[in-house]
Amino acid sequence: AVYVESALKFYKTRVVRLKSRGSEQFEVLPYGAGEVTCAVKGPTGDDLINRFAEGEETFTIDIDDLLLQIGTPVVCHGLEAKSKMQHLNGKIGVVISWESWVNPDKSSGISYEIRFEDKNMKQCLVDDKYVRVVFDLPDEGDNRRKKMTRL
Repeated sequence: AVYVESALKFYKTRVVRLKSRGSEQFEVLPYGAGEVTCAVKGPTGDDLINRFAEGEETFTIDIDDLLLQIGTPVVCHGLEAKSKMQHLNGKIGVVISWESWVNPDKSSGISYEIRFEDKNMKQCLVDDKYVRVVFDLPDEGDNRRKKMTRL
């Protein structure tokens, strides 16, 4: 039972890197869809199952500092009505890749390629400011899941 509990905890842990901290891994703690900051704990090291949590610190960062890892479950959020991508709001998917970009005005950002839960939807690139980590996934028939699609 200890192994199963460890494995379950491992799969429920959302691991990120911070743009401001290089290659170190951190656990991002649950936050709401409308939040602009979140708490992270770490650095975790590479072994998430046997990690030494006593040496980790918990602190608050801007969500814009998160660099999500491939395989992170996400929900699209905040795409505006004038956007061609507004229909993605509330859609659940998983990060399959990411790319950084720089505009001519020197502004930069990251876009995530997302494969959506709905197999009828094409995977696409979404700017990081419109993507939030999913921590708990309600059952398909659950009303909470239907509410997620209306965020």
